[in-house]
Amino acid sequence: MQDSVGGSPFNRRLTVFCKSRRVPQTKGAETRYLSDLVLSVPFEALMKSSEGGVEIYKAPIRLATGLPKTPRRRARFFEVLLDFKARPGLTLFVLLLVACLFSIGYEQRNGLNRPVIRSDGEGYYSYLPLYAIAHTLDFSAVAPYLTDPPLVLGFRVIPQTGKVASLYPVGTAICIAPFFALAHGAVSLSNGGRIDALGAPYQVAVLLAGLAWFALGLTLLWRFLFLYFSGWIAAFSILVIIFASSVFHYAVADPSFSHIYSFSLVAVVLYTSAMFWRKPTPRYAILAGAACGLLFDIRNYNILYVAVFFHPLLSRTGISEARRLRNYLLLCAVSILVAAIPELLVLKYYYGSFYANSYQGVPLNYFAPQILNVLFSVRKGVFFWSPALLFGLVGLCLALMTSLRPLAVTCLAILGATAYIISIWPAWPFGDSFGHRGFVDAGPLFAFGFAVLLARLQRYRWRPFAYILFAILVTLNTLLLWSYWWGILPGDFASLKSYRYGIETPIAALFRLAPQPTGDSRWPDNLRAELHLSGAVPLSIKVYKGNLLGLDFVATNIGKSTWSSTAGRGLVALSIRFVPAKDRSRLGTLNTESLYEWRSAIERDVSPNEQIAFRNLRVVVPLEPGSYVGCAELLSEGVAWFRSVGPSTAVVFDVEVLP
Repeated sequence: MQDSVGGSPFNRRLTVFCKSRRVPQTKGAETRYLSDLVLSVPFEALMKSSEGGVEIYKAPIRLATGLPKTPRRRARFFEVLLDFKARPGLTLFVLLLVACLFSIGYEQRNGLNRPVIRSDGEGYYSYLPLYAIAHTLDFSAVAPYLTDPPLVLGFRVIPQTGKVASLYPVGTAICIAPFFALAHGAVSLSNGGRIDALGAPYQVAVLLAGLAWFALGLTLLWRFLFLYFSGWIAAFSILVIIFASSVFHYAVADPSFSHIYSFSLVAVVLYTSAMFWRKPTPRYAILAGAACGLLFDIRNYNILYVAVFFHPLLSRTGISEARRLRNYLLLCAVSILVAAIPELLVLKYYYGSFYANSYQGVPLNYFAPQILNVLFSVRKGVFFWSPALLFGLVGLCLALMTSLRPLAVTCLAILGATAYIISIWPAWPFGDSFGHRGFVDAGPLFAFGFAVLLARLQRYRWRPFAYILFAILVTLNTLLLWSYWWGILPGDFASLKSYRYGIETPIAALFRLAPQPTGDSRWPDNLRAELHLSGAVPLSIKVYKGNLLGLDFVATNIGKSTWSSTAGRGLVALSIRFVPAKDRSRLGTLNTESLYEWRSAIERDVSPNEQIAFRNLRVVVPLEPGSYVGCAELLSEGVAWFRSVGPSTAVVFDVEVLP
């Protein structure tokens, strides 16, 4: 007699080797669940026979080793892949591989989420061209290799040292570095001229880095959950967390951000910590410590995840065991320190102290945290945008009543501390993002909680409920993700109206239904415009360096919505973007965060079929001499670009900046 969930206290089950419908009992031997086909049978489902065996009525299929293999017929390839009960791990990774390839192909075909390195991602990435291309430690020297201006990249002069530093930690660049090195080597061999740090090879390298770390995190998260739960529960929990939250987006659409790397490293810490306390070895102590140190390099407060490694100390037996393993624990502490050295050196060199805060000068609201907004607000509440995580939290609370209590307490404490740290930050929504990206790092903790919840529901008729729940959560998240990718769902300042529209729009597009018309530009439906240059301005313009470019435009409202001139969400503005002439194709993407841009808002409301003129615009152009391409088009602030929601025109013109 043994526990079928690898030591989990959820229920007692008898594992029997399956040759036919009538099988003998197996007793005594320890079973590790990895490969061979067996049946895990509740005691209530067993009935003794006159021949000393048992007859199985309702027994879910399990995977195990330590028992002799049974002869099986050769199944067809797709039947094997889709046999989720018998091979949940294989099915899980096939589904994720297909989803990643399809999503990347869809993005590439439609020009979505491009370039890969953009916005905050440029700040994280900037360490690599700084050292490998510019060959300097001065961040002001790397700005010409990037597209965002220095202030957007987070570059600023530190008063204590007088050095130009980046507010972004160095850990994300360390994770990308091996892939960057391959791309840089290939570019250096093939191109002897000036290297474009944001060229296609580097974009592909960052994308591959995100996918590789994502695969590593999923593998170790699977192995961690499989230590305590059946393969089906482990796979199901991972699928829910990946496809019903923001994790998938940051793996395939924003791999230049830090979150997918933190997600994977948290999975590393969970797995290596669990294995260390099962079978203490120096290897697991070093790996767990290195992962914790690298988490600190990525985001300083992620040092909280060190508590996962030491969670057995919350029990009496764990304390006595720690005394026996104190040398291994010291080895783990040394590994943490060694892995944290890069970030400590950055802080010391640029800020003058190992304990400096790279976000110095930002006021923190210690006594007025925005906890409720962080967790439940429509604007960016983590449980509002990713309700699957709430089920994971419930599972962690249920785990407090099991032998997994020390780990559950640790996970809840980390989540609570993370929520508090985020809530005292003035920019607690974390800017434009899909869902609240501050909790993507903690995805493995929520997956563990979701697995606990499913295991507790196993004694009931829960499978239809789980399938329905999974389908609803994944469908909801997929609809919202599609709307976010197309610029229909705002990255910040969302409302219930925009949330509903983010669900309705992809459904209408799928079934070719017409959305309901709305009144003004705060609602993306019916945003349409015709835009053209006014006067005899050529489409090829020359301007001297330091001068302003004078332009006149006329826009016509050809939609059914009134354009709002009220500041805030829904304000209609004219955007003029510039890119180098060689990057003309980048104007096809609507994500402008990594481009030179200038905007002018309308001064009055514009009704349908009415015109408005943008007269005597004095446009700031890129300062460096060279050839550029400009693109003028309209957008509704915080809502959508006009071209993303319907047929609207844009004006493209060439600009030559003379020295």
